[in-house]
Amino acid sequence: MKRIFPYLFLTGFLFCVFASKAQNTIQGVVIHKEKQKPLVDAVVIFRYINQDDILAYEMTDERGEFSQNIPNGNDSVKVVVSMLGYKTVSLSVRNKPQQLRFQLEPSEIELKEVTVRAPNLRKQNDTLHYHVAGFKSAQDRAIGDVLKKLPGIEVTQAGSISYNGTPINGFYIEGMDPLGNKYSLAVNNVPVDAVTDIQVIENHQRVRALKDLVLSNQAAINLKLKNNQMIKPIGTVDGAFGWEPLLWNIKLFSMLAAPEKQALLTYKTTNTGQDLTLELTEHPLLMNNGKPPLPADLFSTQSYNELPLTKNRYLFNKTHIVSINSLRKINEYVQMKINTDYSYDERSQDIIKKNEYYFPIEDSLLIIDEINTLNQYNNLANVKLTYTDNAPGYFVENTLKFGGKWTTEASSVTGTNEVRQNYHLPVFHIQNDLNYTKRKGDRAFRFTSFIRYSNQPQNLTVLSDSLMFRNQTAQQDAMQSVFYTDNGTSWNYRFNQKSVVSIDFRLRANLQELDTKMNFIPFTEKDLSNDIRWNQFDYIVSPSYVYNYSSNFRINFKFPFNFVDLYVHDHYLDEKKHFNFSLIDPSLHLNYNFDELWESSLQAGYENEIGDLFDLSRGSTMSNYRHFMAGSGILGKRESQHYSWRLAYRNAITTLFFNFTLSYRPTKRNLLVNRTFINNYSVSVEQNIENQRDIRSARMQIGKYFSDLKTNISVGMNYNQTDFEQKQQHSIIPVTNKILVIDSKIDTKLGDWGGMMYNGYLMNLRSIFSGRNNTPLNQAIQNLAFFVFPNRKWQIKLQGEYLYNDIRSDLSKKLFFCDIGVKYQLKSVEFSFDYTNIFNQKEYSYTSFDGVNTYSTKYNLRPANFLLGMSFKY
Repeated sequence: MKRIFPYLFLTGFLFCVFASKAQNTIQGVVIHKEKQKPLVDAVVIFRYINQDDILAYEMTDERGEFSQNIPNGNDSVKVVVSMLGYKTVSLSVRNKPQQLRFQLEPSEIELKEVTVRAPNLRKQNDTLHYHVAGFKSAQDRAIGDVLKKLPGIEVTQAGSISYNGTPINGFYIEGMDPLGNKYSLAVNNVPVDAVTDIQVIENHQRVRALKDLVLSNQAAINLKLKNNQMIKPIGTVDGAFGWEPLLWNIKLFSMLAAPEKQALLTYKTTNTGQDLTLELTEHPLLMNNGKPPLPADLFSTQSYNELPLTKNRYLFNKTHIVSINSLRKINEYVQMKINTDYSYDERSQDIIKKNEYYFPIEDSLLIIDEINTLNQYNNLANVKLTYTDNAPGYFVENTLKFGGKWTTEASSVTGTNEVRQNYHLPVFHIQNDLNYTKRKGDRAFRFTSFIRYSNQPQNLTVLSDSLMFRNQTAQQDAMQSVFYTDNGTSWNYRFNQKSVVSIDFRLRANLQELDTKMNFIPFTEKDLSNDIRWNQFDYIVSPSYVYNYSSNFRINFKFPFNFVDLYVHDHYLDEKKHFNFSLIDPSLHLNYNFDELWESSLQAGYENEIGDLFDLSRGSTMSNYRHFMAGSGILGKRESQHYSWRLAYRNAITTLFFNFTLSYRPTKRNLLVNRTFINNYSVSVEQNIENQRDIRSARMQIGKYFSDLKTNISVGMNYNQTDFEQKQQHSIIPVTNKILVIDSKIDTKLGDWGGMMYNGYLMNLRSIFSGRNNTPLNQAIQNLAFFVFPNRKWQIKLQGEYLYNDIRSDLSKKLFFCDIGVKYQLKSVEFSFDYTNIFNQKEYSYTSFDGVNTYSTKYNLRPANFLLGMSFKY
């Protein structure tokens, strides 16, 4: 496989070079013949001579101009220009690059009766326009309900959005960005009736000063509102109450989207299993932005796994969220905004576990059965202030953010031993992000500065009747503080209209402190605490070169060089270490657009990474009541390659979207974790053992909208194979994990009287190790919903959900859920009744692998319940 990928890469490269000449760009302008003024939104259609099939079509921009890439399939093409109220003009021209000029004459049209229907999807330059009225159904409430139906657009359960397989890099409302990377607040709350169009802006570069200098392969989404929705606040007030147990679901949302200011205010609270915290998720908007996430918690809590069924069937919660977002436009380019949010999330769950740990030498299993009762309390607060000046010649943006998370968790475990444990996991941080860009002609200068300080004083207390804990309260204290800054300057220079040369100089500093201490000594007579100081400095020079061979073929080569200077001081062991590394991480990206419909890209790269201060820690750390871990005292190193090939197709006329990606990532590491068991407790220690992890994956997504049937269909496939080594009970075990997932979605309008939605999910999971081939585990989920509208006032929803899940080779689980909902519209007030889990299903079981170990888990489900609600729009 390693030999095949370089040949595939070379073949694709040569193909792109020779194919780049296989099309011509025909440009032109359409004007009013008498007034000699440009005509906007004139339709320009391209056909081969004596053929009816449409090669491409476009609508003229605000300057009356158009531009299309026509493949060399024929010597001549026919160009037809039409517009309502004007005479149609057609012209046969040679299929070669050229500039055309069309003059349209006004004409009077006498019509007895006209029905005008806007196309559901049209393309204008680099922007796709989805007409909301053509895709929405009577049951849709928020704009996210429509986004999930659109061909070419994918919305995950967490709320992140991708366009034709690539994450978006911006989300706007009337061209303004009041939410930043928390755009789920708009997706889940902006009323669908307030939006007229959803625009997808391809190749979106939000910094005006970098337009046509730093190119982007990502798209952004913009919501176009109806005119009458931009002069006053709009919003909804929802309230619902029910039983089994006492249930509530309350929502207050208000939005103002005026030309000079925007504001979105949200308050929600529920205990119905709806996960409101997802609306405050920060989605990545820019690929490879280099900013590290906040440090992870220092302990492994018994957090909730995402189950493959609707979350409100298994999530027991009490949640409140408040979000205040305000943007003010000072002038055409300057904006100021403030984003403030707070959430309180209380969760409880009873989990029955059966864990099987494999001992290779004895060829035996250690089986641990236990019941865990969890109660978790999460508080999250953030405030973000942003100033932006996005002028054509320069760009200034500064974002100040501060906040914190306070999590406490209490769990009571029964089974082999009686255990009670309590986590306290606060995290506090403050950060500032400054970006400055200055453009002068074909040159641009950039300066960036990112500074963050975070602090995590966390602890875990355990009380157990086991011999190791001796019925005493064991306490593990840990504190980690991190100061991180990344400052750099870069120059971009374009020459010959084809080449862009950039060079980036950066200085990064990563200063960390880690202190851990336990009040008892497990498995050893020596007290091994941690008191480590980590001072890392990165000096980076990163030249890059972008070559636009043609308007459709682009090469991007980067060659970053990083000199790492690292000082580590272990105060507890009184050891000082100094490391120097020279790291080179080259990458190559080829992008080729065959025409307006097809595009392909090839990527290859090499990456070096070093470990963290946890590698150098010697003391044992209790991550939970059953697991202890320690570093190796050796700095970790990782070398990885990555190769990927992507093919994508999009056609706004036929509303067909397709993307396919192959990737391969081999990784070499110098540290391998050895997991050993002492009685029912495990200890994980890093050891200096060379090992490799290879990941191969294939992903395909295809979507098609059938306008005549008013039906949107999409099918996706994901295959992932991971080969790696795992060490357990002092034996190295080669492992292969294979996962195949197929998902499908159908959304159709059966007529004015109703509609239907179907979602299907199939998963096959297989694990192979030490000559053993675990029985494949299969999961199947099917969700079918029918919507019936007897008249404009009544709506009825009947939903069924079927689950099949293998628990082990001789046992599988089948569940069937049924829900019903009824809505009645009375002017601006809507009344609702929802009855969920009518068959009162009570348990769900599933099994997972981490390689050689198997984990079977059983969750309690929410009982049958009902809600009576009322909703008011203004």
